[in-house]
Amino acid sequence: MDSINNERHFLNYSHDFCYIIFVICNENVICNIMHPLIIYVMRTKNVFSTGIFILVSVFMYAQTCNTPTVFTWEGAYTGNKAVWKVNDTLQTYSNINGVDVQLRLIDPFNQNTDTGNPSEFNDYTKTNTFYGRGAFAFQITAEKHNQPVCLEFTFSKPIILKYFNIWDIDFLAASLANEHTFQDSLSFFADINGKSVPVQILAPKADHSFHIIGQSIVSDYIPGVNGDLRHNDSLGYVVLNTVEMINKLTICYANGSLDDGISNSQAMKITDFGFCEVKVRFLVLY
Repeated sequence: MDSINNERHFLNYSHDFCYIIFVICNENVICNIMHPLIIYVMRTKNVFSTGIFILVSVFMYAQTCNTPTVFTWEGAYTGNKAVWKVNDTLQTYSNINGVDVQLRLIDPFNQNTDTGNPSEFNDYTKTNTFYGRGAFAFQITAEKHNQPVCLEFTFSKPIILKYFNIWDIDFLAASLANEHTFQDSLSFFADINGKSVPVQILAPKADHSFHIIGQSIVSDYIPGVNGDLRHNDSLGYVVLNTVEMINKLTICYANGSLDDGISNSQAMKITDFGFCEVKVRFLVLY
């Protein structure tokens, strides 16, 4: 059988192309194929007595995360109830609906609050503490500006981030108790295997206590004003999500540029977040 007959036997149809549709979905993701992926099979003859098929493809997809997996913290009434203890720098939370979530603390300037660097209130970064049940208290100090402390969430499988809740974004520019002033400043980064992915930043309340600049938020610092909010005040509430799939989310926290740079304590509250695992399935149509 010559190479042409080999090719025809392999393809088994009269037109020398086929449709291969990459379907990215699972039970929690509604598949919405924007364009069927068409792979044209082009033949070459008399090469190693078989046909060589050159595949040219364009990958396009869209999806909606309908019923997300909910990641919860210690003290929550439901869910995985992840624990982060004082002095922790790395934890892996296994099998959160089939996905392992690794959390790593990145603190090059030693400004995270722990037993070696407590806040002025003698408390620390940990779960189920001064913010109450089901919350992660991320608390830092600062000796000057540009000393970020980061939390890096790494997912063992690609996900769509449906929501990620952060509270207590505020500032303190005047205090009757002589506390050190501060300005909350946060930056967000996401990627899939090292390729940057945009993070959407949403302020549920129109009259919020911060402004959004690109992939960052900074509290609205007003000199001489006590802008400290209660931790459940929606003025200091923000929600993150991603439209594209990711496997890493990084949140960096620092004292903002409008403050004097010195802070003995500033904190934000992270509550639950929701995500959907992305799975790749192949459907070949001849």
